[in-house]
Amino acid sequence: MIINKRNFKFLIIVNVLIIFITNCLFCANFKIIDFETKQPIKNANIKIIKSNKSSEIDKIVKSDINGEFILNLDKNDENLTNNNSKIIKISFLGYFNLIDTINLENYKNKQKFFLKKKIIYTEEVVTTGQFAPTTTQESAFSIKVINSERIAAQGAVNLKDVLSNELNVRLGQDNILGSSMSIRGVSGQNVKILIDGVPVIGRVGGNIDISQINLNNTEKIEIIEGPLSTVYGTDALGGVINIITKNKSKASYNLNTFVESVGNYNFDLNLNENIDDFSLLFNIGRNFFDGFDPINENQRNILWKPKEQLFGDATVKYKKENWDVKYTLQGFNETIQNKGALRLPYFETAFDDYYYTNRFTNSIYVKGKVYNNKYLDMIFSYNTFERIKNTYMNNLTILNKTLSTIPGDNDTTQINAFLARGTFSSDRDITNSDEKQVLSYQLGYDMNYEYIRGDRVVDTNRSKLGDNITDMGDYAGFLSFQYSPTNDLLIQPSIRYAHNTNYDSPIIPSLNIKANLFDNFLMRVSYSRGFRAPSLRELYLFFVDINHNIRGNYNLSAETSNTYSMNFEYNINTEKAIVKFEPKLFYNNISDQISLVFIENTLFSYVNIGKFISQGGELSVNCITEDVISKVGFSYIGRQNSLGIGIETPEIMYSPEFQANIMYDVRDYDLKLSMFYKFNGRLPGFQLDNNDNLQRFELNSFHTLDLTGSKTFFENKFNLSMGIKNVFNVTNIQSNIASTGGIHSSGTNQFATGVGRTFFTSFKVNL
Repeated sequence: MIINKRNFKFLIIVNVLIIFITNCLFCANFKIIDFETKQPIKNANIKIIKSNKSSEIDKIVKSDINGEFILNLDKNDENLTNNNSKIIKISFLGYFNLIDTINLENYKNKQKFFLKKKIIYTEEVVTTGQFAPTTTQESAFSIKVINSERIAAQGAVNLKDVLSNELNVRLGQDNILGSSMSIRGVSGQNVKILIDGVPVIGRVGGNIDISQINLNNTEKIEIIEGPLSTVYGTDALGGVINIITKNKSKASYNLNTFVESVGNYNFDLNLNENIDDFSLLFNIGRNFFDGFDPINENQRNILWKPKEQLFGDATVKYKKENWDVKYTLQGFNETIQNKGALRLPYFETAFDDYYYTNRFTNSIYVKGKVYNNKYLDMIFSYNTFERIKNTYMNNLTILNKTLSTIPGDNDTTQINAFLARGTFSSDRDITNSDEKQVLSYQLGYDMNYEYIRGDRVVDTNRSKLGDNITDMGDYAGFLSFQYSPTNDLLIQPSIRYAHNTNYDSPIIPSLNIKANLFDNFLMRVSYSRGFRAPSLRELYLFFVDINHNIRGNYNLSAETSNTYSMNFEYNINTEKAIVKFEPKLFYNNISDQISLVFIENTLFSYVNIGKFISQGGELSVNCITEDVISKVGFSYIGRQNSLGIGIETPEIMYSPEFQANIMYDVRDYDLKLSMFYKFNGRLPGFQLDNNDNLQRFELNSFHTLDLTGSKTFFENKFNLSMGIKNVFNVTNIQSNIASTGGIHSSGTNQFATGVGRTFFTSFKVNL
């Protein structure tokens, strides 16, 4: 190219223009972060204001998945403020608006803006099964979160109350053994219940009594449906429920009272005090129910048994920089009275049963950030459980009672469990835009030792610890990786290997994949293998009396399952509302299911009888605005199982559920109104008659509806709640089930579900 005078002038003009444009027009990168969690906020609205003298909008942009947005800034913009700055307004539902300026002279690239949350919740931070605390949207697992606001709005006292409205959850009621549940058709003996990561022990009839788990000191409940055995081991085959207790950072004093028309009178007190780097938390309470019978309230042998619960916990927490050390002591005592009918001929004596449950949990937690994005989390726990049954001959004439000497009338079972669990995690720091790590990992150990003492426990196949004592040890290691080749893809394989002292433990793998298919639309696909170890009672139970001949089976194998699931999540985010669509599909196949079956003559025993299949889907829609949080959901779940050796139900039987919840916040009056509705569809099943022939039955459908309202006074220091539970007055559920005449058959075609319509009021003082 020949550079003549004309070309030379042209090049000079071009270079001048380039220099002018690059100095006057440039791109700047910014980031929006949650003030509390330090995690990025995606889809936030950023409005560029035209002038400091007008609210007219120049342009609108949104933050991306990393909370980042880019602005093209012009130094010659006539709408700049006097100090050469640009005005921006950042807003996102659930957060206070932020108005700030960007100075074009000394702006910082990748400058961070922090938003503070309002009262309503958007994305919850979860910890169950995670490498480090993360949001529900960032987790590889699909996690349901029930926060304290929802618990209070529902007027829930215990875990049974709050789960009664949850989709995919079915409740069972035994007025002696307590309340049981199933998740996605899988029974509660396959669901692991944790309190701050520590398993709740003391299964009676294979289930934890969820009416014994009080929620007065609960911050939130995290529910993962489907196996999480790679992380939590046995009993997590059907799912995990983790109850997170309150972790207050400010001194507070709370007094709560609850009265319900059916005869519930509850009281609890919470104290929290801070001394330098230490926090002291103390909680104590009493729940009392004086019994109820919908037909005859004056008879002794009433349907709903009187019971009293005493509970308390104390916590000492030390926090220093990136480390937390906490010790917690929890105690629980329950007494149930089962008064018998008056005996012939003079109706002056009766046999009365008393059931006592005692639980104590000692736990030490150590967790912190080792360096950069490396985390250490350890739990040490010692738990005790005691279940006592005493039967007395009560003479109502002379007001005297004597302990029965009839075999089987009295029984004591004691369980002691030790837990040592720890994880070391290296997690990608999503709050740092410079973080380039695409591979995260978690390495952990899980050591459990349990021994049981009871009159009905006999271990004749191993060396004894003593009379009527047996034990079990389970020692496991697990490893999990998270690989993120892009910001839109997360692949998490996991594996667990364990050694058990009583049975052959299987190797447990799982694979979870989360993909952001396009903006606001993500998919989770997972395969999980789960297992449930045979319990010590199933292995070594020996219970023989005039009505029973039940013996354990020390040759039992662990139940195992293969579960496949696919979950979708589509969010529509606007300035006024967040709408979330969540379709879900799952298939669960359990092998070597353990059941109590008839062997011969009068002998019953536990055997691995075959398989259980549950499959189905769910569609839920959540809508969150400034004043209303609502949810509508529908699920359709099918079940098929084996009822005996070589006896399998001929078809998969489906049952529907529907849920509709609304919580409305009338902010001008500090008033909250809530509605919780659920429809439980017909539940079909099969049973065996006396000749081992299959008989089909159905449990009728029913509706539940709770209406509540609460109002705060004097800057939230006082709260008054009132409501109606069980508006449709559901008590017993009808079934066409026929009595088989078996040893455990009651012959009834009604199942107790609730005490009927009740009215409650609750008063809370928060100082």
